[in-house]
Amino acid sequence: DYREKGAKLHRGVLLSGKPGTGKTLLARAIAGESGVNFIYCTGSNFDEMYVGLGAKRVRELFAEARKNTPCIIFIDEIDSLMAKSRRFGMEHSSSRGTINQLLAEMDGFDKAEDVMVIGATNHEDSLDPAAVRPGRFDKKIHVPLPDVKGREEILSLYLDKIEKEEEIKADKIAKMTPGFSGAEIENLVNTAITQAVHEDKEKADLSSFEYARDRLMMGIERKKLSMTEKNRLATAIHEAGHATASYFTDGAKKLYKATIVARGGSLGATYFQ
Repeated sequence: DYREKGAKLHRGVLLSGKPGTGKTLLARAIAGESGVNFIYCTGSNFDEMYVGLGAKRVRELFAEARKNTPCIIFIDEIDSLMAKSRRFGMEHSSSRGTINQLLAEMDGFDKAEDVMVIGATNHEDSLDPAAVRPGRFDKKIHVPLPDVKGREEILSLYLDKIEKEEEIKADKIAKMTPGFSGAEIENLVNTAITQAVHEDKEKADLSSFEYARDRLMMGIERKKLSMTEKNRLATAIHEAGHATASYFTDGAKKLYKATIVARGGSLGATYFQ
């Protein structure tokens, strides 16, 4: 037991990372694997127009956690509650009172209390340093976007749930989706099978996934956009420049596709693996 050896258990853990990387899922997994109670809320749950109500909600939250120990309190989008501007700016006094109550509750943890706070944020740099200092949030974990291997594993999970052609392999789609989060990968697979059904296909094929990737990254195809041959050629030369520069640059990512199909606010795009 950690306490028997003199170790102090963390009162708070801060998870940071881009939207869709799985911070909430990670917190639920921690609670599930450890077999403890789990209370979910968001920072916006404490926003109130009347002074004192936000602080009251914080007190009720921690009282509930103490009744159900061992317990993890998960506060999603904690930056909406603990932003620097809310404590030191021109925010309403009720906001400051809510923050101070939360900090008081965390500072008031008894050594024997089995309550942990896990906060998740997409904007760690916007947080009040006093709110996330050691003693309150002792451990900070950055949840990155999945690398190609991570994307492959996530894709395997979602691809098993849809009808797809034999050519659709997780490793192949993973190389098509650099920078995609777990949530975006789930959306990609759903968009691909939806498009396949829309085109009266029995199964999603490679073109279904290319359509989904292009739409999610660049937006809807602008089919009615009128371009002169001169502008079309200029766009082709521009995209070819990206591809050529990559080809002659040591260590550059491998070219996957270049297109002059206009989507969203772009007249063309060059994709790399």
